[in-house]
Amino acid sequence: MFDEATAVRAGGRPDEWSADVRHEMTIVNGHPNGGYLLALLGRAGLAALDEPGRRVVSATASYLAAPTVGPCTVVTDVQRRGRTASQVRATLVQDGRPTVDVQLLAADLVDREPDWGDEPPPAMPTLE
Repeated sequence: MFDEATAVRAGGRPDEWSADVRHEMTIVNGHPNGGYLLALLGRAGLAALDEPGRRVVSATASYLAAPTVGPCTVVTDVQRRGRTASQVRATLVQDGRPTVDVQLLAADLVDREPDWGDEPPPAMPTLE
């Protein structure tokens, strides 16, 4: 159900995505859960990047107004495409008004040993 609740569809422009804020994901007074909204915006951000293998590893959100259950548009802005990480901004819009704005960092989660370089550790003084 979560995959369905966070699904996004291509919108009218290349940087727009359509989605539905689902009633199953609401909390007090029928307001959508903030973590759910982040997941929805993360899906749109990854769709805008279209970089297979990338996952959202960081998100900073501003909740500008309380979104409601129902259709929404997510406007995305790919700000940087990098070798190891990319940044994208995603804004949830309802009735022409931004409600949630998030800055996402997407990166490859590669299973390999870290590359610490060839520098030896610095010499440390004795405790005395």
